[in-house]
Amino acid sequence: MAAYIFMALTNAAEGQEAAYGAYLDQVHVPEVLTVPGVAAAQRYELTDEQRMRPPPPFRFATVYELETDDLAATLTAIRTAAKTAVKSATGDPDSRAAWIYRPVGERRLALPASEGSCEP
Repeated sequence: MAAYIFMALTNAAEGQEAAYGAYLDQVHVPEVLTVPGVAAAQRYELTDEQRMRPPPPFRFATVYELETDDLAATLTAIRTAAKTAVKSATGDPDSRAAWIYRPVGERRLALPASEGSCEP
């Protein structure tokens, strides 16, 4: 089974950050997790500290882990589910983006500083 990440980047509507977070946590993410091939999800919020300036235009990211042997079918299922999903006016419909990534190379773990290199 192949693994992918589906990264959804969004913003809340002006002044709706708390309501938008509640909608994502209680409604949207649980709906997406019912789609075959969607294995897990984690929401993130942009931090004040960034490596580069200016910061990206999106305050929120949801990373969905996909596990599927048919990525096209999984994406079709996500699109189909979106048509009947519960909508919310708390998100900014003009400020969102989403991309799918596949792993390249091995996942590496940091070693203690005394060992001096990374291990696959």
